[in-house]
Amino acid sequence: MTDWWEGFWSTYNTVVFSIGVNAMLALSIYITLSCGLLSLANAAFMGLGAYTASLISMHTGWPFGIALAAGGVLPALVALIIGIPTLRLSGVYLAMATLGFGEMVRVIILNLDFTGGPMGINGIPLKTEFWHIALLLGATLYLLARLRRSKIGRAFEAIKEDEVAARLMGIDVRFYKLMAFVIGAVIAGVAGGLNAHYTFTVGPGNYAFENAVDILTMAVFGGTSNLIGPTIGATILTLLPEVLRNFKDFRLAVNGLILVLVILYLPKGIWDPRRIRGFWQRRTAGRPVVENSVEPMGSGRGLPPASGDQPGGGKAGRQMIMLKFEQISKRFGGLHVLQDVALNVPEGGIFGLIGPNGAGKTTVFNLTTGLLRPTAGRITFAGHDLSKVAPHRITELGIARTFQNIRVFKEMTLLENVIIGMHEHLGYGFTGLLLNRPAFRAAEAGARVRAMELLSWFRLENKADQLAESLSYGEQRKLEFARALATRPKLLLLDEPVAGMNPAEKTELMAEILNIQQRGFSIFMIEHDMRFVMGLCDRIAVLNFGRIIAEGTPDAIKNNPQVIEAYLGKEDE
Repeated sequence: MTDWWEGFWSTYNTVVFSIGVNAMLALSIYITLSCGLLSLANAAFMGLGAYTASLISMHTGWPFGIALAAGGVLPALVALIIGIPTLRLSGVYLAMATLGFGEMVRVIILNLDFTGGPMGINGIPLKTEFWHIALLLGATLYLLARLRRSKIGRAFEAIKEDEVAARLMGIDVRFYKLMAFVIGAVIAGVAGGLNAHYTFTVGPGNYAFENAVDILTMAVFGGTSNLIGPTIGATILTLLPEVLRNFKDFRLAVNGLILVLVILYLPKGIWDPRRIRGFWQRRTAGRPVVENSVEPMGSGRGLPPASGDQPGGGKAGRQMIMLKFEQISKRFGGLHVLQDVALNVPEGGIFGLIGPNGAGKTTVFNLTTGLLRPTAGRITFAGHDLSKVAPHRITELGIARTFQNIRVFKEMTLLENVIIGMHEHLGYGFTGLLLNRPAFRAAEAGARVRAMELLSWFRLENKADQLAESLSYGEQRKLEFARALATRPKLLLLDEPVAGMNPAEKTELMAEILNIQQRGFSIFMIEHDMRFVMGLCDRIAVLNFGRIIAEGTPDAIKNNPQVIEAYLGKEDE
């Protein structure tokens, strides 16, 4: 009886400890997946952490805490070094690159003398106790929970959904990807150090491809839309081999099958709070909604003035040039999209750019926002040369944009969408959010208030906690407006704002754009609907085959023979 109890207790301890370590590993890949990075390097980071902590424990008199810390620091440094070039890749290419890195680490460990070569390291002192794993798993959950509820977590999710839209919300995509990659490496390295000091041994075979697949499977199986998901996935898949002990030789095949089934039938994992919330919202959709006390759309309240401007200042500054194109050309190989384009967009008014399909209008916006670089010429905004400025920096300077094809973050709530637009204006750092300091709480509370005000401008405040994908087309367009205004722009770029709208929606949006302009915002607009353009714009430029063929007032443009020819074609004689 005593032998049975000792065997049971030993197995129980091992399984519980394994659940803790595996949960940390699943969370280490959760943080990279939350940023849209499919990385298979975490098993290698675990190995680096395990070997580093073990060698320090065996050959120095340093405390166990320092050994564990070193086991997290080395993977972080390695992740920083390889992440700078590697994270330019995405999807399967990133997975292949990180998988190659993992194999490289295994081969290096296999051929070094001080790592024990193929035999690994044995006799590592038993220093890991249950309170260590409980403390560090709790710290990991706390860290990731704090990140998720901050501008960093929102930036991760925005990048995962749409990198282009994230850049134009002022998010430095490359920096945040690297941050997620490094944090994941630290967590995996610490988990490796804990595991090595519990199992007495480390070896190169413990951190091979199949281990990388195991870690990914745990995270994806549980679900990566919430912290609970990876923890649940790690728990189930750690217990599963004990249940299927007689089939241990097929463990990798079973994990692969689980991964395929989850991707096919539960792409968000077995734990998806938003799916549950969506189901509940559908159940309660017919219930009456309590009206919010904020001002309705069109009241002229709730929308802050443009950055640096005063309300009603639109007409006063109309003679000043805000955005200037100086002989801009853009080529894609041998194709000339723009040729010697010169534009002067005035401050305070509504400037329109029209032209046939394929004329190069969207290219003008892409150049303005830094998504493309000009082949020749110079673009200036409020005295700043934009020709080599990154998109997120251009947003900080005061240019915001909407898209012809709506690019809201559909898996985020309306409130989260708008708050993302305030990313660079939330002035708290990593320490402030980690310790929940008053400055962090005040900034987040203020962002929520301002976001609700912007949503109220477009009569969306009562749907603030709904997912953006639940909105109609017209409502998503309004949400995109609110999100752009949240960046505090001086110049708002509208790319075909009424595309796909019915006449009633167009009339309503025209009134809203006028209200925005009257609050001091300058507007630069691309649109095909001539009646809409003529009814809104102070000045209009016409682009045809990459060249400006006319510029002037709406009356002058609609009577210009070159414009008529560009739109209607020249009558045969």
